[in-house]
Amino acid sequence: MKRNEYTSKEKEYAKLFTLVFPSHNLKKLEVSYDLFNQEFKTKENNGQYVAIKPCPKVCTSKDGDSKYLYNKIGIEFLNLSDKSELDYYWCPTYFGFHLTTKSFVP
Repeated sequence: MKRNEYTSKEKEYAKLFTLVFPSHNLKKLEVSYDLFNQEFKTKENNGQYVAIKPCPKVCTSKDGDSKYLYNKIGIEFLNLSDKSELDYYWCPTYFGFHLTTKSFVP
C-alpha cells in the first residue's frame, strides 16, 4: 500500500476511534502496522459508540480473528445472558476492554 493510502486509512481509523473513545487522542506509536490492512467496524448501543474493531494493537481471538475494543459504556451495556457467558479484561493498550468466553469448570 502506498504511503498516501495509509494516511487516508489512519485518518479513517482515528475518526472512528475518537467516536468510541472521545477523551483519548490516538498516537501513531500506539497502533500496530497490521491495523491498516483490516476493515474497520464500530458497534453502537442506544446511539452511543461502544466498540471499535480492530483494537489499535490488533489483538486477536484464539481463532486469529481481530477483537473489538470496548469502552466502559460498552461493558456496562452487556446484557445478563452475555455477562453469564463472557468476561472482560483490559486490552494491553489500556484504552479499553476485550471480551473473552468464560471458562466453565464442571
